[in-house]
Amino acid sequence: MIMVKEIAEERGIDEEDVHELLALFLDYTKTEDLAPLRAALKIENHSVARDRAHSIKGAALNLKLTEIASLARDIEKKCDAADLEGVEDLVASITDQLHMIDDFLKQLR
Repeated sequence: MIMVKEIAEERGIDEEDVHELLALFLDYTKTEDLAPLRAALKIENHSVARDRAHSIKGAALNLKLTEIASLARDIEKKCDAADLEGVEDLVASITDQLHMIDDFLKQLR
């Protein structure tokens, strides 16, 4: 669930600005975080995968997207342990969450 009103109040901005932040998060995460994360996982580069997951986690926490942040945190932990089992499922779950945000934003238009 996206807490637009809470984010707006906490940041001292209006809800339309939150919508814009969500759109920026969505675009950035897809291109700058998920794509490199997937590429790093293919070659088992734990360090890059962890960094991209960390980036997703931080941005998600700033927007109160706790489910995405939790999934990214789990990826970080797995990368730290050099255990990539199940990481693809976590990435898929993040992708599903991003689709939900995209659908939410489309409904606003």
